[in-house]
Amino acid sequence: MGFVISYPVPNEAPPGLTAENWGTTHSIVIKWQSLPPSNEYGILAGYRVRYRLTAIGEEGVTDYSEKELVTSPETNQVLLENLVMYGTYSVWLSAFTIKGDGPASFTYAGQQNSFFLSLGSPTLIIMILLVLLQFWPINHFSLKKNCHSLCHSCSPRKKCCLF
Repeated sequence: MGFVISYPVPNEAPPGLTAENWGTTHSIVIKWQSLPPSNEYGILAGYRVRYRLTAIGEEGVTDYSEKELVTSPETNQVLLENLVMYGTYSVWLSAFTIKGDGPASFTYAGQQNSFFLSLGSPTLIIMILLVLLQFWPINHFSLKKNCHSLCHSCSPRKKCCLF
C-alpha cells in the first residue's frame, strides 16, 4: 500500500516587496523578505516574479505582455533589465511549491529617474546652464554698483546689499 503526500501551496504572499531604481533608466531591483516557514505549507520551490509595463510617462499601456522570472527559495532579490525608459511597471511576487503558487504581493515600480535624462531633455539643458552659471566669472564691482542703485532705502546702519 502506498501513501500519497499532498503538499499544498503557500498560504501567504511574500512580505516586504519593494522596487528600487539604482540610477539607471532601463533596470529596477525587486527585493522581498523570505516567506516565513510557517506559511510555506509544503516544500518551498522558489519565488515567481511577474511584471508588466503599465505606463510610459503619463501614457497608459495596455498591449504589453507579462514577463516572468523564477528564482530559487534562497533568493530575495532580482534585477529586471531591458526595461522601457520612463516606464512604470506592475510587479507581482508569489512563493510556490511543487503543487503551485501561493497568493501574490503587488507593487508598482516607477522607473523615471530625473538624474539620468536623455540629452534632448529641456530639464537636462536647464541643469547644465545652472551649473555653468554657478561657476561663471562674475564682475563683483558692477554687481555692487547695480545693487546700490536699485536699493534706494539703504542707510549706513541698514545693509540691503550683500557686497
